[in-house]
Amino acid sequence: PPLLPIIERFRPVGSTAEVLFRTVRPTVGTTKSHISHVVLDAPKWEHSVAYRLERIPEVVAYARNDHLDFTIPYEWKGVRHEYRPDYLVRWRGKDAREMTIVLEVKGFETEQDRQKEAAAKRWVRAVNYHGEFGRWAFAVCKEPTRLNYILRDVETRAS
Repeated sequence: PPLLPIIERFRPVGSTAEVLFRTVRPTVGTTKSHISHVVLDAPKWEHSVAYRLERIPEVVAYARNDHLDFTIPYEWKGVRHEYRPDYLVRWRGKDAREMTIVLEVKGFETEQDRQKEAAAKRWVRAVNYHGEFGRWAFAVCKEPTRLNYILRDVETRAS
């Protein structure tokens, strides 16, 4: 049977308009994000990804998933967890249609990370089947220098 998303009853749609917080962690300013800065938990990787997202023409907007409360439920070793992907990217494809790409930046991968990825792919299938939240895709970036190719490949596979 098709998967359907579980919609949060009192807040069915999230927004970057609700993001307001202070941090002492390193940050980098943005122009393509509704949020003024990207917080850099892993400065080299996240700065590299933010830098590239700012320069890829098909990226309309993006947000680092920090204080957005965007989570995907998954189970690991019999315990329920919440997966917080790194970025949400609004992408405008060759056909001028937009999609949202859930982007995970990963250097080292564990078995638990593979479970998160499987959950994210199920979540994307469910949201796309539901149809009322636009088109979605999921991507993992293990090499920030190849980000533009990774995102374009996701667009091709999603079409």
